[in-house]
Amino acid sequence: MFFRFKELNRREPADREWLDRVGGMMDGNVNNMPEQGKYNGGQKAMFWAMALCMLLLFVSGIFLWRAYFSLPVDVVRLGAVVHAAIAAIMIAMIFVHVYAALW
Repeated sequence: MFFRFKELNRREPADREWLDRVGGMMDGNVNNMPEQGKYNGGQKAMFWAMALCMLLLFVSGIFLWRAYFSLPVDVVRLGAVVHAAIAAIMIAMIFVHVYAALW
């Protein structure tokens, strides 16, 4: 799915402008927002943040896979902390995404 949507989520100059004006939009001033393509700057930022988080979850999950890898205990513990922290960040981002969709 990443490869299917990465082209549509490339950052453009209008995306930076959209992100700079997001505060005004939250205040109800939607007329001052720049024109966007299929996805706005916030949606593109969410896409890239989630893609990075999923990559970090994959890598940290490998550190936890003790049945196939005999890594030192400190590495496994670090992998567990990173895995849990990234999962919490992703959950928070999903809550923000749902809130923005309902708002």
